[in-house]
Formats: sequence, C-alpha cells, structure tokens
Amino acid sequence: NARGHIQATGFDSKGRLQYRYHPEWTDITTEMKYDDVVYFASQLPRLRKQVERDLEESTMKLHTVAALVVRLIDLYNIRVGSDEYAKANNSYGLTTLKSMHVKHIKGDDAEGRHDAVFTFTGKSDKNWEITIEDDHLVDLILRTNRLGVKNADLFMYISEAGNEVDLKAEHINQYIRASSGEGFTAKNFRTWAATYRCAERLAFLAQPQKAKDMKHWLRKLPDIESINKLWNEGDWEVPTTQFDRNKTMLAVIDTVAADLGNTRPVCRSSYIHPWFLNAWMEKRLLKTWNEFVSMRRISGLSAGESSTLRVLKHLREVSR
Repeated sequence: NARGHIQATGFDSKGRLQYRYHPEWTDITTEMKYDDVVYFASQLPRLRKQVERDLEESTMKLHTVAALVVRLIDLYNIRVGSDEYAKANNSYGLTTLKSMHVKHIKGDDAEGRHDAVFTFTGKSDKNWEITIEDDHLVDLILRTNRLGVKNADLFMYISEAGNEVDLKAEHINQYIRASSGEGFTAKNFRTWAATYRCAERLAFLAQPQKAKDMKHWLRKLPDIESINKLWNEGDWEVPTTQFDRNKTMLAVIDTVAADLGNTRPVCRSSYIHPWFLNAWMEKRLLKTWNEFVSMRRISGLSAGESSTLRVLKHLREVSR
C-alpha cells in the first residue's frame, strides 16, 4: 500500500526484523515524540517525588528496587536493558547487569562512605564505567546484590510470596507508568536528558565565557576530543561563521551522545529536540533562552531542565 505507514520489512545482518516507514509517517511520529518530551518533563517532578518516597522504604520489595533503577536511569542515562539483547549480543542495560559488573569501593578510595562502580558493555559495544557516590543508593545496590547467587542478575527484589525475583525491564516501565499516571517508559528519560543537556550546553556556548568558566564547564562534560578541540585555553568567543557554528554544535552533540552511549547520528536524529539545533545554527537560541533562564527554577527540575521546558512550552504555544 503506497499510503501505508509501513512500506517494507526485512531482516538485518543479526536476523532482527526491521521496518521501512513512509516519510510522512516518520514526520508525524517525530512530532508526536517531541510533544511527549514536553509532557514528560512536565510530569517528571511528580515521578521523582514518588521515587524519593519509595527509596526511603527499608524493604527490598518490587517498588523499592524499581525506584532504585529509575533513579539510576535518571542520573546516569543508562538503558533499561532486555534479556534478549543481553543473550544475543553480550551487551547490558541496568536490568540485565550481573553481580560481576559492580565493584564496591570503601575507605580512602571512596568519595563518600562507600561507592559502587558499574563496569559493563552496553548497546553498540559502548563501554560504560559509572561511579555511584550517593551512600544511600550504594546501600540499596549492595542489598539487592546480596539477594542473588554469584553472577545472578544484580537487581533482585522480594516478591509478595517472599521469593527472590529478577527485576525485568517490564517492571521498570510498569513502575514508571504507575508512578506518573501516564504511558511513559524508561526511554523518555533518555530523550529528555539529551534534549535539555544539549540545550543548556549550546546556550552556554552562545555567549562569551571567561577562561576559568570554560575550564570549569569542560570538567563536567565527558572527555570528548571534538569538544576539547574547540577551546584554546583563552576566553571563549562565540563562533560566527556557519562552519564554526556547525563544528561547535556537532561537538556538543558528541558530548550528549557520550552521556547516552549513542553515536552522533542516532543522538541527533532520535533524541535531541531539533529546535535547539536549528536555533543555534540560525543564531536565535540565546535570545529565546534568555527570556526564561532568569525565572525561578521549577520545583523538581534543575535550572537547565526548567529553562528547556519553558522554551519548549513557549514554542508549542506560539505555533498553535
């Protein structure tokens, strides 16, 4: 059917079913996805509050361990994972991590009372090494790890019947839907993280910066060659040519892709809201950003998240 949303199907080199969609259908679903980003960000404070409440409980019931995983997704942008993908590709997400993927750090080597370090291979052979320094989260990680046998799934919970059960991706998505009252999934966290991080990083580079501020800012980013090459140790000057602006934009996308464990093309096409990229290239990002950046932070969101959400809500209103 020439007007059908699926134009062709086939299998890739790994035997996975793939689809070729009608271009108009792709445009429609892309627009819907970014509408979802705005709604998800609006509901995120409510979801985070529920996660906080569930993390305060002392039992290792399903809702507590699910809240732990959601918090880790929120903080570190790790994929939720699937058993099928882990078996087929030897790559992991949070719900498929094994006890061998976590190391407990204590004493002088720890940032706090103790740390947990996750080391694993994720999708697309991306190597992850994440240090969790929050003592309470580390306590919970160690408790859930002790529920299983050696090299069992890392995240386990106690069922209503008192049995030790592996946590699955579907448990996480069910928890997110129940806690938010909406049909969100773990991927919404990653799409939102990509959008607001790209937005606030481009907004930072859209204005002159002192050398000391640039140095401090770069320390907080992934150590990516393309972003490091942008700066020559002096004060930051906003790029003016299309070539230099595009180079800067791609370097920022690279940092976001590193945060998510993605490639630049995937991050650009599937995660970052396109308005911020277009506005950067057209030299109009800072003007819109500055309309909202001085407003009070939205409760439950960071300053960068608050500004990003307000920009997107403004765009939606003016486009109606």
